[in-house]
Amino acid sequence: MIINFIRYLKRKHKKTEISLDQLSNLWTNADQKKAKIAQEDSEDTVADLWTNPKLKIFYKIYIQPYKNNLGDALESILKIMTLLDKAGDYPSVAENDPTETTDLKFLEITLVEHTLNVAGKVLDTIKGKIRDHELLAGEMLIVSLAHNLGKLPGQDMPVDLPSKSAIVAEHFLKNLPLKKTAMQTIKTYKNSPRLKQAKILSMADHAARKMEEAIIEN
Repeated sequence: MIINFIRYLKRKHKKTEISLDQLSNLWTNADQKKAKIAQEDSEDTVADLWTNPKLKIFYKIYIQPYKNNLGDALESILKIMTLLDKAGDYPSVAENDPTETTDLKFLEITLVEHTLNVAGKVLDTIKGKIRDHELLAGEMLIVSLAHNLGKLPGQDMPVDLPSKSAIVAEHFLKNLPLKKTAMQTIKTYKNSPRLKQAKILSMADHAARKMEEAIIEN
């Protein structure tokens, strides 16, 4: 299924800078009304939440089946996807960030594309390996969708990229019980992860890059 989300696109990336102060304004009243209806299970309204068709497809395949188990996490998931829709056309590689060593060939993969590839891998992994995986779906959707938010332009913080992503993600987690674990997962998934969630995210990130590399080379 995840192959549906990858396309090798050669285009100029629109650089939309979004500061931390602007994050709270991204979730507009219109978005909130759409999300409320989405929580009431209207797929047509969910499709209108975003302009990027990949986000719409991802929702139907990977979020819709888990809706009854997501609870309060669903609102955070929709908020993060709205942010990705507004700024996800930025490259998935932080080209000028000295804390990242990712191969620059991945500049052709957008942030939203890579994020959805990772999130799809994460959901496929827990579905195949973890009993009662539905109970972990909300947390894993949040960490996988938010794990690269630090790559958005405008996030000027003197920390490494995973920590930066965790700081940005915190704005969407409010008082969710999973907040502490989610932030720790995002911070540590690149460097000797110990949490089960971080290990899953790390494996999914590597698997997504291998898949993207194959697409680029072909």
